[in-house]
Amino acid sequence: NGGRVLFFRDVASVVMDLNDVERIEFHALGGTDRVIVNDLTGTDVTRVTVDLEGVLDGGAGDGQADVVTANGSAAAETVTLSLSGTAVVANGLAAQLVVEHAETSDRLVVNGLDGNDRIDARAQATAAMALTLDGGVGNDALFGAAGADLLLGGDGDDLVVGGRGNDVAFLGAGNDTFAWVPGDGSDTVEGQAGTDDLSVTGSAANETFGIAANGGRVLFVRDVGSVVLDLDDVERIQLKALGGADTIAVHDLTGTDIIRVGIDLAGTTPAAGDGAADAVSVDGTVGADIISLSSSGSDIGIGGLVATVVVQRTEAID
Repeated sequence: NGGRVLFFRDVASVVMDLNDVERIEFHALGGTDRVIVNDLTGTDVTRVTVDLEGVLDGGAGDGQADVVTANGSAAAETVTLSLSGTAVVANGLAAQLVVEHAETSDRLVVNGLDGNDRIDARAQATAAMALTLDGGVGNDALFGAAGADLLLGGDGDDLVVGGRGNDVAFLGAGNDTFAWVPGDGSDTVEGQAGTDDLSVTGSAANETFGIAANGGRVLFVRDVGSVVLDLDDVERIQLKALGGADTIAVHDLTGTDIIRVGIDLAGTTPAAGDGAADAVSVDGTVGADIISLSSSGSDIGIGGLVATVVVQRTEAID
């Protein structure tokens, strides 16, 4: 409220009008509570602590599904989420937010709002509470934590990285990229409007990858780690297989949104193959296909199917 702070409580319609107050500590206690911390730019508040314990000084949560929401501003923000002991700490907003005694049934929502925001929860090695990261309007970068996160790109050209855990991502309008690396979970990706990419990086192991239609959706599977990525409204897939004798199968993608599949057989040296015997297969459709093959250097293009397939940095051993 200008340079002042208003603290609201719906029960009994409480309003506290604060000035020259630097820290707020709120003990929610029992019940299913909703705590919203709005943009505190221009105020004197530097830290907000939300304690979700059930009993004052009890040292444990209340067993209820509480939700804490932190809203950013119209500016470009870099927000990092980490753990301090068992407390969840958000830095990079106008005031530091600390959530104490959270449980896995509780949820922290971070809204970047406008601006090209970066919200990074990779430092959370364990899932203290569920996370929703919402980039809002702008070209945002979202990095999930160890749990099953909800990642919302919003409008703009966003980069979304799920991280460990089985995440759900809605990329929003714009030309977005969802990136997966070894150690990440089995994620669900909704590309939504725009031309969206799935970027997958393999490992040095001998891996088997499969790309197949599942109705109008696409399933991308990896045998190592038993990973399944469930995609919709994603137009392009780029796989960096890296080392190992890898097997990649591109099945009939009729009915899906995929228009291009790139398969890069390079090893750790980007400009050359990995020296292992990789195998790539591409299936046609149930119809009469006219399939074309082309080459450019060590790259091979397969056209005439629902999706163009480009196999990059091939070797004679493949």
